[in-house]
Amino acid sequence: ALGALRILEEIRFNNLEKKTKFYQAGTSELYGLNEKKPQNETTLFHPASTYGVAKVYAHWITVNYREAWDLHACSGILFNHESPLRGIEFVTRKITLGVAEITKEKKKSISLGNLNAKRDWGYAGDYVNAMWLMLQKKTPSDYVIATGEMYSVREFVEKAFNAVDTEIEWVVDDGEESGRCKKTGNILVDINKDFNRPAETDYLLGDATKAKEELNWKPQVNFNTLIDFRYQPNFKAERGNDGLGKKKTGRSGKDLILKVPLGTQIFEEDNNTLIEDLAKTDQKIIIANGGKGGIGNVRFKRSTNRAPRKKTEGHKGEKI
Repeated sequence: ALGALRILEEIRFNNLEKKTKFYQAGTSELYGLNEKKPQNETTLFHPASTYGVAKVYAHWITVNYREAWDLHACSGILFNHESPLRGIEFVTRKITLGVAEITKEKKKSISLGNLNAKRDWGYAGDYVNAMWLMLQKKTPSDYVIATGEMYSVREFVEKAFNAVDTEIEWVVDDGEESGRCKKTGNILVDINKDFNRPAETDYLLGDATKAKEELNWKPQVNFNTLIDFRYQPNFKAERGNDGLGKKKTGRSGKDLILKVPLGTQIFEEDNNTLIEDLAKTDQKIIIANGGKGGIGNVRFKRSTNRAPRKKTEGHKGEKI
Protein backbone atom coordinates (compact mmCIF):
# COMPACT_ATOMS: atom_id res chain seq x y z
CA ALA A 1 0.00 0.00 0.00
CA LEU A 2 2.56 2.58 1.13
CA GLY A 3 5.00 1.54 -1.59
CA ALA A 4 2.58 2.70 -4.28
CA LEU A 5 1.94 5.96 -2.43
CA ARG A 6 5.65 6.72 -2.04
CA ILE A 7 6.39 6.18 -5.74
CA LEU A 8 3.43 8.29 -6.81
CA GLU A 9 4.44 11.08 -4.44
CA GLU A 10 8.00 11.01 -5.76
CA ILE A 11 6.68 11.42 -9.30
CA ARG A 12 4.52 14.38 -8.25
CA PHE A 13 7.11 16.01 -5.95
CA ASN A 14 9.83 15.89 -8.62
CA ASN A 15 7.54 17.22 -11.37
CA LEU A 16 7.83 14.04 -13.43
CA GLU A 17 4.14 13.83 -14.32
CA LYS A 18 4.78 14.37 -18.03
CA LYS A 19 7.78 12.02 -18.20
CA THR A 20 6.58 9.04 -16.21
CA LYS A 21 4.00 6.30 -16.60
CA PHE A 22 3.01 4.39 -13.47
CA TYR A 23 1.54 0.88 -13.37
CA GLN A 24 -0.05 -0.45 -10.17
CA ALA A 25 -0.11 -4.26 -9.86
CA GLY A 26 -3.64 -4.96 -8.68
CA THR A 27 -5.15 -8.34 -7.87
CA SER A 28 -8.41 -10.27 -7.99
CA GLU A 29 -8.12 -10.51 -4.19
CA LEU A 30 -9.63 -7.01 -4.20
CA TYR A 31 -13.03 -8.65 -4.72
CA GLY A 32 -12.66 -11.19 -1.93
CA LEU A 33 -16.07 -12.04 -0.52
CA ASN A 34 -18.10 -10.23 -3.17
CA GLU A 35 -20.16 -13.05 -4.64
CA LYS A 36 -20.98 -11.30 -7.93
CA LYS A 37 -19.59 -13.26 -10.87
CA PRO A 38 -17.90 -12.42 -13.12
CA GLN A 39 -16.07 -9.47 -11.61
CA ASN A 40 -15.17 -6.41 -13.68
CA GLU A 41 -13.92 -2.85 -13.18
CA THR A 42 -17.20 -1.72 -11.60
CA THR A 43 -17.61 -4.62 -9.15
CA LEU A 44 -17.40 -3.50 -5.52
CA PHE A 45 -14.29 -4.52 -3.56
CA HIS A 46 -14.62 -6.71 -0.47
CA PRO A 47 -11.15 -8.06 0.38
CA ALA A 48 -10.89 -11.09 2.68
CA SER A 49 -7.20 -10.78 3.61
CA THR A 50 -4.72 -8.16 4.79
CA TYR A 51 -3.04 -8.51 1.40
CA GLY A 52 -6.31 -7.67 -0.34
CA VAL A 53 -6.95 -4.71 1.98
CA ALA A 54 -3.49 -3.27 1.22
CA LYS A 55 -4.11 -3.69 -2.50
CA VAL A 56 -7.42 -1.80 -2.23
CA TYR A 57 -5.52 1.18 -0.80
CA ALA A 58 -2.88 0.97 -3.55
CA HIS A 59 -5.62 0.84 -6.20
CA TRP A 60 -7.51 3.87 -4.95
CA ILE A 61 -4.40 5.97 -4.29
CA THR A 62 -3.43 5.31 -7.91
CA VAL A 63 -6.85 6.52 -9.06
CA ASN A 64 -6.57 9.55 -6.77
CA TYR A 65 -3.17 10.66 -8.10
CA ARG A 66 -4.35 10.13 -11.68
CA GLU A 67 -7.40 12.32 -11.16
CA ALA A 68 -5.87 14.93 -8.84
CA TRP A 69 -2.43 15.37 -10.45
CA ASP A 70 -3.06 14.25 -14.02
CA LEU A 71 -0.54 11.40 -13.79
CA HIS A 72 -0.43 8.64 -16.39
CA ALA A 73 -1.23 6.06 -13.71
CA CYS A 74 -3.20 2.87 -14.21
CA SER A 75 -4.08 -0.23 -12.22
CA GLY A 76 -4.23 -3.71 -13.67
CA ILE A 77 -6.61 -5.94 -11.72
CA LEU A 78 -4.95 -9.22 -12.63
CA PHE A 79 -6.55 -12.54 -11.81
CA ASN A 80 -4.30 -15.51 -11.00
CA HIS A 81 -1.49 -15.83 -13.52
CA GLU A 82 0.95 -18.72 -13.51
CA SER A 83 4.35 -19.62 -14.96
CA PRO A 84 7.24 -22.01 -14.20
CA LEU A 85 8.74 -19.17 -12.11
CA ARG A 86 5.98 -19.45 -9.49
CA GLY A 87 7.27 -20.00 -5.95
CA ILE A 88 6.43 -23.29 -4.24
CA GLU A 89 4.39 -21.41 -1.62
CA PHE A 90 1.66 -20.95 -4.27
CA VAL A 91 -0.84 -23.79 -4.58
CA THR A 92 -0.43 -24.30 -8.35
CA ARG A 93 3.33 -24.72 -8.07
CA LYS A 94 2.95 -26.84 -4.95
CA ILE A 95 0.65 -29.20 -6.87
CA THR A 96 2.71 -29.44 -10.05
CA LEU A 97 6.02 -29.81 -8.22
CA GLY A 98 4.41 -32.43 -5.99
CA VAL A 99 3.16 -34.38 -9.01
CA ALA A 100 6.65 -34.35 -10.51
CA GLU A 101 8.23 -35.53 -7.23
CA ILE A 102 5.65 -38.30 -6.78
CA THR A 103 6.27 -39.45 -10.35
CA LYS A 104 10.01 -39.61 -9.63
CA GLU A 105 9.29 -41.40 -6.31
CA LYS A 106 10.84 -38.56 -4.30
CA LYS A 107 7.70 -38.19 -2.15
CA LYS A 108 4.47 -40.07 -1.54
CA SER A 109 1.76 -37.41 -1.39
CA ILE A 110 0.79 -33.72 -1.46
CA SER A 111 -0.95 -31.94 1.45
CA LEU A 112 -3.56 -29.36 0.44
CA GLY A 113 -6.30 -27.26 2.03
CA ASN A 114 -9.56 -26.17 0.41
CA LEU A 115 -10.00 -28.20 -2.79
CA ASN A 116 -13.23 -26.43 -3.73
CA ALA A 117 -11.86 -22.89 -4.03
CA LYS A 118 -12.28 -21.77 -7.64
CA ARG A 119 -9.99 -19.40 -9.51
CA ASP A 120 -9.58 -17.82 -12.93
CA TRP A 121 -6.08 -19.03 -13.90
CA GLY A 122 -4.11 -17.54 -16.80
CA TYR A 123 -0.55 -17.40 -18.11
CA ALA A 124 1.83 -14.73 -16.77
CA GLY A 125 3.29 -14.00 -20.22
CA ASP A 126 -0.15 -13.01 -21.53
CA TYR A 127 -0.75 -10.78 -18.53
CA VAL A 128 2.59 -8.97 -18.81
CA ASN A 129 1.63 -8.16 -22.39
CA ALA A 130 -1.61 -6.65 -21.06
CA MET A 131 0.40 -4.47 -18.63
CA TRP A 132 2.48 -3.14 -21.51
CA LEU A 133 -0.64 -2.40 -23.56
CA MET A 134 -2.13 -0.41 -20.67
CA LEU A 135 0.93 1.82 -20.60
CA GLN A 136 0.67 2.51 -24.34
CA LYS A 137 -2.77 4.10 -24.00
CA LYS A 138 -2.85 7.87 -24.35
CA THR A 139 -5.51 8.14 -21.66
CA PRO A 140 -4.78 5.90 -18.65
CA SER A 141 -7.46 3.69 -17.11
CA ASP A 142 -7.87 0.58 -15.00
CA TYR A 143 -8.43 -2.89 -16.47
CA VAL A 144 -9.43 -6.37 -15.32
CA ILE A 145 -7.17 -8.99 -16.90
CA ALA A 146 -8.57 -12.53 -16.81
CA THR A 147 -9.40 -15.56 -18.97
CA GLY A 148 -13.10 -15.69 -18.11
CA GLU A 149 -12.78 -19.38 -17.17
CA MET A 150 -12.92 -20.72 -13.62
CA TYR A 151 -11.57 -24.02 -12.26
CA SER A 152 -11.34 -25.48 -8.77
CA VAL A 153 -8.17 -26.56 -6.99
CA ARG A 154 -9.60 -30.08 -7.18
CA GLU A 155 -9.77 -29.86 -11.00
CA PHE A 156 -6.22 -28.50 -11.12
CA VAL A 157 -5.02 -31.52 -9.13
CA GLU A 158 -6.83 -33.96 -11.42
CA LYS A 159 -5.44 -32.40 -14.60
CA ALA A 160 -1.90 -32.24 -13.21
CA PHE A 161 -1.96 -35.96 -12.40
CA ASN A 162 -3.59 -36.74 -15.75
CA ALA A 163 -0.54 -35.16 -17.40
CA VAL A 164 1.52 -38.06 -16.02
CA ASP A 165 -1.12 -40.69 -16.82
CA THR A 166 -2.43 -40.99 -13.27
CA GLU A 167 -6.15 -40.88 -12.52
CA ILE A 168 -7.22 -39.53 -9.14
CA GLU A 169 -10.19 -40.96 -7.25
CA TRP A 170 -11.58 -38.94 -4.32
CA VAL A 171 -12.41 -41.08 -1.29
CA VAL A 172 -14.03 -40.11 2.02
CA ASP A 173 -13.05 -42.39 4.91
CA ASP A 174 -14.28 -41.62 8.47
CA GLY A 175 -15.10 -38.08 7.37
CA GLU A 176 -11.64 -37.45 5.97
CA GLU A 177 -11.23 -36.95 2.22
CA SER A 178 -8.17 -37.97 0.25
CA GLY A 179 -7.15 -38.31 -3.38
CA ARG A 180 -6.03 -41.80 -4.32
CA CYS A 181 -4.48 -43.35 -7.38
CA LYS A 182 -7.37 -45.20 -9.02
CA LYS A 183 -5.01 -47.94 -10.19
CA THR A 184 -3.02 -48.64 -6.99
CA GLY A 185 -5.20 -47.15 -4.24
CA ASN A 186 -2.22 -45.20 -2.86
CA ILE A 187 -3.03 -41.85 -1.21
CA LEU A 188 -1.50 -39.13 -3.38
CA VAL A 189 -3.36 -36.11 -1.95
CA ASP A 190 -4.21 -35.63 1.72
CA ILE A 191 -6.29 -32.77 3.12
CA ASN A 192 -4.87 -30.57 5.87
CA LYS A 193 -7.47 -28.13 7.24
CA ASP A 194 -4.67 -26.03 8.75
CA PHE A 195 -4.06 -24.73 5.23
CA ASN A 196 -7.57 -23.23 5.01
CA ARG A 197 -7.74 -19.42 5.26
CA PRO A 198 -9.74 -17.78 8.10
CA ALA A 199 -11.90 -15.92 5.54
CA GLU A 200 -11.78 -18.02 2.39
CA THR A 201 -12.45 -16.48 -1.02
CA ASP A 202 -14.38 -19.25 -2.74
CA TYR A 203 -14.95 -17.90 -6.25
CA LEU A 204 -12.96 -15.48 -8.40
CA LEU A 205 -13.91 -15.11 -12.07
CA GLY A 206 -12.89 -12.14 -14.18
CA ASP A 207 -14.58 -10.29 -17.02
CA ALA A 208 -11.89 -8.75 -19.27
CA THR A 209 -14.33 -7.26 -21.81
CA LYS A 210 -12.95 -3.73 -21.35
CA ALA A 211 -9.36 -4.92 -22.00
CA LYS A 212 -10.46 -6.83 -25.09
CA GLU A 213 -12.32 -3.82 -26.50
CA GLU A 214 -9.90 -1.01 -25.59
CA LEU A 215 -6.52 -2.80 -25.61
CA ASN A 216 -7.31 -5.44 -28.22
CA TRP A 217 -6.04 -7.96 -25.69
CA LYS A 218 -7.06 -11.56 -25.25
CA PRO A 219 -5.36 -14.52 -23.53
CA GLN A 220 -3.37 -16.84 -25.80
CA VAL A 221 -2.92 -19.64 -23.26
CA ASN A 222 -5.79 -21.47 -21.59
CA PHE A 223 -5.99 -23.54 -18.42
CA ASN A 224 -5.22 -26.87 -20.09
CA THR A 225 -2.14 -25.51 -21.88
CA LEU A 226 -0.71 -24.39 -18.54
CA ILE A 227 -0.56 -28.02 -17.43
CA ASP A 228 -0.39 -30.15 -20.58
CA PHE A 229 3.32 -30.32 -21.33
CA ARG A 230 5.07 -29.38 -18.11
CA TYR A 231 4.75 -32.70 -16.30
CA GLN A 232 4.74 -35.30 -19.03
CA PRO A 233 7.85 -37.41 -18.29
CA ASN A 234 9.16 -37.37 -21.86
CA PHE A 235 8.34 -36.67 -25.48
CA LYS A 236 9.33 -38.69 -28.50
CA ALA A 237 9.43 -37.81 -32.19
CA GLU A 238 7.81 -40.18 -34.67
CA ARG A 239 9.66 -43.30 -35.81
CA GLY A 240 10.53 -43.59 -39.50
CA ASN A 241 8.65 -46.13 -41.58
CA ASP A 242 10.38 -49.33 -42.62
CA GLY A 243 11.87 -49.61 -46.09
CA LEU A 244 9.36 -51.08 -48.52
CA GLY A 245 11.64 -53.33 -50.52
CA LYS A 246 11.68 -52.78 -54.28
CA LYS A 247 13.09 -49.28 -54.83
CA LYS A 248 11.02 -47.87 -51.98
CA THR A 249 12.49 -46.08 -49.00
CA GLY A 250 10.24 -45.66 -45.97
CA ARG A 251 8.86 -42.28 -45.06
CA SER A 252 10.81 -40.39 -42.40
CA GLY A 253 9.06 -39.79 -39.10
CA LYS A 254 7.64 -36.36 -38.39
CA ASP A 255 9.61 -34.03 -36.13
CA LEU A 256 8.11 -33.53 -32.68
CA ILE A 257 6.19 -30.23 -32.50
CA LEU A 258 5.16 -28.79 -29.15
CA LYS A 259 3.20 -25.54 -29.04
CA VAL A 260 4.27 -23.57 -25.97
CA PRO A 261 3.36 -20.13 -24.60
CA LEU A 262 5.24 -17.03 -25.74
CA GLY A 263 8.12 -16.40 -23.31
CA THR A 264 8.87 -20.09 -22.68
CA GLN A 265 12.52 -20.78 -21.91
CA ILE A 266 14.11 -24.15 -22.71
CA PHE A 267 16.93 -25.39 -20.49
CA GLU A 268 19.27 -28.36 -20.41
CA GLU A 269 18.59 -31.02 -17.77
CA ASP A 270 20.87 -29.15 -15.34
CA ASN A 271 18.18 -26.39 -15.26
CA ASN A 272 20.91 -23.76 -15.66
CA THR A 273 22.04 -23.94 -19.29
CA LEU A 274 19.61 -22.00 -21.49
CA ILE A 275 19.01 -23.62 -24.89
CA GLU A 276 16.49 -21.14 -26.28
CA ASP A 277 14.35 -18.19 -25.15
CA LEU A 278 11.14 -18.24 -27.20
CA ALA A 279 10.42 -14.51 -27.05
CA LYS A 280 8.86 -14.02 -30.49
CA THR A 281 5.62 -15.26 -32.05
CA ASP A 282 6.16 -18.20 -34.45
CA GLN A 283 9.75 -18.70 -33.21
CA LYS A 284 10.78 -22.35 -33.59
CA ILE A 285 13.53 -24.64 -32.35
CA ILE A 286 14.12 -28.30 -33.27
CA ILE A 287 14.82 -30.44 -30.24
CA ALA A 288 13.75 -33.90 -31.41
CA ASN A 289 13.96 -34.97 -35.06
CA GLY A 290 11.76 -37.65 -36.54
CA GLY A 291 13.47 -40.94 -37.36
CA LYS A 292 14.73 -41.53 -40.88
CA GLY A 293 12.86 -44.03 -43.01
CA GLY A 294 14.33 -47.47 -43.62
CA ILE A 295 15.92 -47.98 -47.04
CA GLY A 296 14.59 -50.12 -49.87
CA ASN A 297 16.72 -52.44 -52.03
CA VAL A 298 17.54 -49.79 -54.64
CA ARG A 299 19.74 -48.10 -52.08
CA PHE A 300 22.00 -51.12 -51.50
CA LYS A 301 25.38 -51.14 -53.30
CA ARG A 302 25.68 -54.87 -54.03
CA SER A 303 23.45 -56.35 -56.74
CA THR A 304 22.88 -59.45 -54.64
CA ASN A 305 21.24 -57.24 -52.03
CA ARG A 306 19.22 -55.29 -54.58
CA ALA A 307 17.81 -58.41 -56.25
CA PRO A 308 15.56 -59.59 -53.39
CA ARG A 309 13.00 -57.34 -51.74
CA LYS A 310 15.51 -56.43 -49.08
CA LYS A 311 14.83 -53.53 -46.71
CA THR A 312 15.83 -52.07 -43.35
CA GLU A 313 13.72 -50.90 -40.44
CA GLY A 314 12.89 -47.25 -39.90
CA HIS A 315 14.98 -45.33 -37.36
CA LYS A 316 13.54 -44.35 -34.01
CA GLY A 317 12.61 -40.73 -33.44
CA GLU A 318 14.68 -38.69 -31.03
CA LYS A 319 13.47 -38.49 -27.44
CA ILE A 320 13.51 -35.68 -24.90
